Amino acid sequence: MTALGLVTFAMIAVMGLQAPTRTWAQEAGMSLTDTVRVSTDRLPGKGLSAPVAVSEVRAGELTTGRQIGLDEALESVPGVIAQSRSGAQDIRITIRGFGARGAGERSNAGTTRGIRIQLDGFPLTEPDGRTSLDLADLGAVERVRVVRSNASALFGSASGGLIDLFTHSQIGPRSFELRSSFGSFGLQRYQLVGSLPFGSADARVSISDTRFDGWRQHSKSNTTTVQTSILSKLAPRTELGVFFAGTRNDNDQPGALTPDEFAADPRQADPQYVQRNYRRENSLGRVGVRLERGWRAGDFLSLSAFVEPKTIHRAERNRFRDFTRYHTGGSASHRWNLPVGGDWNLRWTNGLDEAFQDGTVLFYDLGPNGSRGTNLAANKREAMNTLGFFSQLEASPAPKLDLSVGARYDLVSFIFEDFITPSLKDSRTMNRVSPRAAVSYRVRPGQSVFVALSSGIEAPAYNEVDPPPPFDTVTGLNPFLKSAHSLTVELGTKGTHVLRQDGKSYLRYDAALYGLEVHNDIIPYDGGAYYTTAGKSRRMGVEAGGELHLANGVYSRLACTVSRNRYVDYTNQLGTFDGNESAGISPLALDAKAGYEASIGAFAEATVHALGTYYANDANTHRVPAYGAADVTVGMRRTLSGGQLEGFVGCDNLFDEKYVASVFINGVNDRFIEPGMERSFRFGLRYYGN
Repeated sequence: MTALGLVTFAMIAVMGLQAPTRTWAQEAGMSLTDTVRVSTDRLPGKGLSAPVAVSEVRAGELTTGRQIGLDEALESVPGVIAQSRSGAQDIRITIRGFGARGAGERSNAGTTRGIRIQLDGFPLTEPDGRTSLDLADLGAVERVRVVRSNASALFGSASGGLIDLFTHSQIGPRSFELRSSFGSFGLQRYQLVGSLPFGSADARVSISDTRFDGWRQHSKSNTTTVQTSILSKLAPRTELGVFFAGTRNDNDQPGALTPDEFAADPRQADPQYVQRNYRRENSLGRVGVRLERGWRAGDFLSLSAFVEPKTIHRAERNRFRDFTRYHTGGSASHRWNLPVGGDWNLRWTNGLDEAFQDGTVLFYDLGPNGSRGTNLAANKREAMNTLGFFSQLEASPAPKLDLSVGARYDLVSFIFEDFITPSLKDSRTMNRVSPRAAVSYRVRPGQSVFVALSSGIEAPAYNEVDPPPPFDTVTGLNPFLKSAHSLTVELGTKGTHVLRQDGKSYLRYDAALYGLEVHNDIIPYDGGAYYTTAGKSRRMGVEAGGELHLANGVYSRLACTVSRNRYVDYTNQLGTFDGNESAGISPLALDAKAGYEASIGAFAEATVHALGTYYANDANTHRVPAYGAADVTVGMRRTLSGGQLEGFVGCDNLFDEKYVASVFINGVNDRFIEPGMERSFRFGLRYYGN
């Protein structure tokens, strides 16, 4: 047990009985109506009036899980599929099919694509659209907000939507949380979270340490993360936020299996990954500053800037790879409330985002046990810049009606230099305007309907622009790869119905029907060694989510997605795939939970996760079987001095289902299966108070 774990139990042991004080850590439940509004939010409308498909998951919903990966927060959101790649931090995230390509030998494990992810308003997503999940510490967040609508018109290269992680969004009371949890396959996790107000400011710190031996061969994972922040009211309408985050992690990579290997023993790893000790070791830090200023008329200004240095070491694909990167940028936005007379309410928001990443890439031959060799095989510079301008006009011509229209211009620039072969030096720019329009109508006080039309741009990530042979001898950037662009139409409704006057029984729901078309869809081939584009693909689907709470302690939740995903125009050197199902996108996803919490503090819940069959390759010859898995948790909460003590025991994959959790898209030599974790147990203690 680590020092942090000993401190946790020592503090719990000396506490006496006393009535608890409610803190942010006790907030529970999933809000399907986005009731918490960020003052600088770019999304149009407020709460139920927002004409977007949006869900929110609170910290209290996640306290009894393993808290290693974001999949625990995202699996309850309709339209989202989140799959753990090896039982640790690496997950594959898809929203309406976007992000499906972010899995494969060349996908840079621990990252996702096509979806913008932010931490406290600062981008985790790099300028090339690739997102590292290193700083996504689930145990540190207050809430997770997921925007499933096409978000490019407001946030840039993010056709798949937006995932917002909030750790410190408002100045609050003093609070703290101590957690220790353990589980199968050597899982140990310790976390300390505290918030301390002083004057007109509030400081918050989160420290976590996670150790996991891995359930598959060669899948060990160790992560230490620190996040601190200060929010300060400089004046009645002026707030300054300073945020720091840092992490160091190392993860062994087990790779993918063939169907025969999976049938024989899903615990095994790709023999080559074990022999060459393929792994990644990341160290990175980030400092962000945000200033917000409001005026009496409701006008609002937000300015932010950040810098994020990182070092990345990888042993993969028979090379030892050293990356040194510097990611920096900022944003500015201003909202005007315009007087137009009558009952009209007009708001105009304008802003810009700038992000730049630069750094060196050194490839060496692979030494014994995956060490750095002595021969330098590549010495390159990979730099990328994104610049975006957006404008959005919102109008409320009637009390129940909200209209919004906006557009964004994005300019994406690649800069490549090869210091060994200077003739490969190259640069490329991609640009596009992404418009959006939406209408929302409040049918009744607790329900709204909306219709939205939105478009988006998705630039390829840097490792996706590597030119395939023989073009790799004449240029450093793939001359055929283009940015993808999409158009989405959606119709949705969301609402809250109070079932009892005391407000203790209520139903929340959210449903959306969407259709979208993607041009130049970015597709991995040759096991992800290179990328190409499909001329056109279409996706359509229905998403539905609901949450029921009853005054007697019974609660339930349901999230379901049914979709159809097809290539319309797609030909590459391997053949023509028109009419085939899009690889890596399941047409059915279901997540359901039922639970009960007694007045004495005892609670129990059961969850079912199910995924429909889908294909792992463009040719539709490798079918991934459907599966269903169940989890159960029981526990007890007791009032203690200054707060509450929570203890729990849980079992994941209760019936020991053998299933495929994720895949390498278009894997070579039939090697594409990433097995799902077998039955495992978890238990823990958590103390929170003030």
